[in-house]
Amino acid sequence: MIWNERTVEKWLREAVETIYALHVGRIGPKPLKAWWPGVIRSHEEAYGYHKPKIFPAAPEQVLIDRLPQVESWVNKWLAEDERRVVWERAAGLSWRKVAAKCRRHGMVISHEKARVVYRRAIWTLVRGLNGKEAAKRAAV
Repeated sequence: MIWNERTVEKWLREAVETIYALHVGRIGPKPLKAWWPGVIRSHEEAYGYHKPKIFPAAPEQVLIDRLPQVESWVNKWLAEDERRVVWERAAGLSWRKVAAKCRRHGMVISHEKARVVYRRAIWTLVRGLNGKEAAKRAAV
């Protein structure tokens, strides 16, 4: 398989959607609170007139199997600041929100710089993946 920018972005987006659908990171004391009945604050809540919480359907097995593979690419070939920008953008955040989140974590970055970092990171992944695939084809 020859990797290109769109394919890598698609796999990153699917990885984020898979993580969200699996509810990863939502364990601990918070779910234990569900054993207690909820507090009723208004009569609408008492009779079920509030909006229901809708969670995404469980992801396909193929997407679950791809998740560690995608995480290994990102951890192997990208620096910490590139990883943060790539994951935030794959989660669907706008460039300004990506820059704001990065600033909260100590990176001095504008939304224009975030775009540059993102493009450089995607091309690093494409080059790494195509190099790995070329090595596999040469070995066969």
